[in-house]
Formats: sequence, structure tokens, C-alpha cells
Amino acid sequence: MATIHKLPYELLSLVFRYATLDEVSLEATYTDPGLLATYRFSEYERTGPTFETKSAISKVSRRWHAVSAQYLCEYIYCIGRRESVHWLAKCLEKKDNGATGGHRGQWVRRIDVSFRLFDVDWSTITDEEQHNGEENSYYGWQHILSLTPNVVVVDIMDELDNYPTDWTTQVLFSLRSLSRLRRVEWNGHGADISDLMQLSTLCPQLIHIGITLNASSDSEASTDAFTISLPETQTLLLHWTQKNHNNVQFPPFKPWDIPKLEHFTLFICSHDYMRLAQPLFQSLGTHLRSLELPTLGKYEKWTLPGDFLASNFPRLETLILDVFKVLLPRVPPSEPHRYLRVLGWRLRMGTALFDLRHLNEHRQYFNREAFPLLETVRIVHPYQFEDYSKGLTSVVMVDYWRSLLSDSSWANVVDFEGDPITLEEPEYDLWLQGNTEEWPIEW
Repeated sequence: MATIHKLPYELLSLVFRYATLDEVSLEATYTDPGLLATYRFSEYERTGPTFETKSAISKVSRRWHAVSAQYLCEYIYCIGRRESVHWLAKCLEKKDNGATGGHRGQWVRRIDVSFRLFDVDWSTITDEEQHNGEENSYYGWQHILSLTPNVVVVDIMDELDNYPTDWTTQVLFSLRSLSRLRRVEWNGHGADISDLMQLSTLCPQLIHIGITLNASSDSEASTDAFTISLPETQTLLLHWTQKNHNNVQFPPFKPWDIPKLEHFTLFICSHDYMRLAQPLFQSLGTHLRSLELPTLGKYEKWTLPGDFLASNFPRLETLILDVFKVLLPRVPPSEPHRYLRVLGWRLRMGTALFDLRHLNEHRQYFNREAFPLLETVRIVHPYQFEDYSKGLTSVVMVDYWRSLLSDSSWANVVDFEGDPITLEEPEYDLWLQGNTEEWPIEW
């Protein structure tokens, strides 16, 4: 212990960097389609140990705290109320005692902003607004953003019920001042398509956008009045929430211009979405490299049109689907798709028996004649295939998976990391015990 305390600042900083490195959460975007399909569900689970390590290092001594301050502050989030946000701002205002000096806010690379009461959480309460004669000011998220000029990622979660009509404009103009901002995640129900237009205008440098857009019959945003231009965006994750398709116009998407888009995720809420989003597929699909179509809703299913890939995504290399929520055509495409190389599968936990029919449909539809370059089927969920294989409790299920894994005429099936899948013999056979009926699934 005495030796490490004698290390010079630069070497100690390198040790702390290695111990606290979070390679995923601070990235502007990702080139791995599988990671793009899963990062939003696993970020906090993945970053939790890193946060604990940073906190433990900073508490060892004043010197270690000073050296590790830049890593302690690089990713900040606050889930408390006004007082917590205020003290976070006060912390970022402090001078750094390390070798570089300056305010701690300069080290921030990512901020997760959480709104519960916008007026209270966002703005700074000035002396004139204080009650009972108090003189202290209380800072809000607006002040925190002004202290973080080098932030790259901003993740916004709005849980608002009552908010001023211009609240999104206030947030967007604050984001505009962040010259190094490259990624924005916006989750909640307070933004609509007009806010996306403002974001595209005020922050044209963004390369990654994940946003939930809300449609309502009383919205002032006419969906055909906005031209969305994102000249640098490479990744777009879009969740369009629209409960009533008859009273609210679905965006025509035709004016959308995203020339560098490589990955697109569109959350599907019903079968109608595939028809309503067709103009968007046509405008973005010609240069897209990876596509994910996750399905929301426990019982929602939709049908993949027979000519969907060939007509909309001629150069698509990776397609990720929820196996159990997509109905495939019985007949494979007549024209071969000559670019698709990777098929991503999202499997459901605890229902391995019911997945078999869907897996077999995928096996028949995505055959080598229709997709001659298909070489890999990657299981993007669950992350650990062992968690799924625990549900393979019958000989029939295990035998099917073994035939799938050993089929040399089809693609290689691998886990999330790209490693081959191995199966063990089931300890018991729930299906065969006491059941003499014929196997109900015809392949």
C-alpha cells in the first residue's frame, strides 16, 4: 500500500483509469448492431460496478480523491429532487486540485437528466424568488449543463405531468451550447415531432439520437409541416407513440434527410406501424447497414411483408427481430437479397418450448437461396445464452437446438459475444413424463 501511495500523479492516474474504465456508456455511438439493440436495457447494470469502484477510490485519501476526480465526475446522474440537483451543481463548481486545475464540470462526459417537476428541477431559483427571507439560490439542471462544456452524451428522462408549453425549447437551447455533444437520448412522453425538428436545427452535429415522440389529437404539431435534416447522424432509435391511428396523422417522413444513417431502430407497437412507417423505410433504407424492429406490447405481433427487405433495404447487412413476435411469410422472397450477413434473434425467457415453431419459420424463410451471404445468426437477447438454455427441459427441445446448431447448410448460430453455443443434456424431461400424446409441432 505504501508503494502505490508514492506513485507520481501521472502513473496513479493511469491506474485509476484502468480500474474505472467504462467503454460503453461514454461512447458517442456504437458500430456493433447487437450492442445497439441491447445497451439501453443494460446500461445501469453494466455501469454499477464502475460507479462503486470510482466512489471507493475517491474515499481512500485526499490525494486519491484529487487524482480520481476526473473519473468520478465523467458520468453523472441524479435521481433525487431539487436539493440533490443543487448539491450536484455545487460539486461541479469546485476547483479541481489535480494537475490540470479548473472546475470539476470540465471532466463530465455524460449527464443523465431526470425531470419530475420541470419548473423546480430545471431552473435556478433566484434570491427574489426565495420564501421566508432566505438568501440562498438553488441550482437546477440548467445550471449543471452550463458547467459541463465537454459533455458528449445527454440522456433525458421526463416523468412530467404538468409542465410549461415551452419546456422542451428551454432544454434544447441549453443543449445547443454544448459544442461537443454527439449523442442525445430522450425518453418520456413530453416531446413531439416539432421537438425533433428543433433538435435537428440546434444540434446538427449529433451522430446518435434515441427519442420518444408523442402523438396526440390535441397536439399543435402538424406532422407534415416539419423537415427533419440530420446531416451527421449515424444511429437513430425512434419510438413513435400513437394510440389512436384514426384521429392522429402518422408522420409522412418524406422530408426526412439523414444521409449518413447506418443503423435504425424503430419500435413497433402494432401491425399498422409497418404500413404507416413505409415512407420512412423507403427514404432511409437505401444506405442503411443495420435495422432493428423491436416489438412493444406483450401480445402484439406483426407480419413481415414478403418483399420488405429487397424493396426497402437493398444493402442491409444486419437485421434484428423479436423471434416470437414477427410472423414471416410462408414463401421465401423470390429475388435473393445479396447483402444480408447477420440475423439477430431476440428470444424470450422461460418460453423456449413455444419459440421452436418461430425458430423453424426463420430457418425456412432465411434460407441460403434467398439470402446467399447469410453467415451468422446472433442471439442478442438474452446476453447469457445459459439463462435461456435452462428452459430447454425436454429432449425434444434440446434435440431441435442441436439440429439447428449442427446444420452446415445454414448459418452459424452464436451467442452475443460471437462464441459457439454448447448444450447440455436436460436433467429431466417435463414433456415426456406422463405424456404419450404426439408432439404437437410440425416442422
